[in-house]
Amino acid sequence: MRCFRVLPVLLLIGAAPPHRYTIDANRSEILARVAFFGLASKTARFPKVSGGITLAPDQPDRVDLDVTLDATALTAPDAITLGRLKGPKFFDVDRYPTIAFRGKTMRMTSATDAQISGQISARGVTQPA
Repeated sequence: MRCFRVLPVLLLIGAAPPHRYTIDANRSEILARVAFFGLASKTARFPKVSGGITLAPDQPDRVDLDVTLDATALTAPDAITLGRLKGPKFFDVDRYPTIAFRGKTMRMTSATDAQISGQISARGVTQPA
């Protein structure tokens, strides 16, 4: 009988409300590995990042993630790589200064890691990611 007395109380409490977390740009790192001719790769960095994520404890597979990268702030290990990445054949940062990702679903891959699916927008094109 005690179980039935507790149940109405739990129903009144309800689920915890969604919580919004803001990205701390000083503690976040967005990297891109760029392969060259299949022989080597170089790592570029996006030091200016903004956005956040909303998580609802009662819906662990749903997220509302928005991340915006300032593509004009992109850094690379050398001037040639940086020029190519920022140039018109790659990110074209003069015409498209930002890259955005919007995540909507999340799948836990371990106790501490998750895979988030959504859409990425770069160079004026949005596609699934």
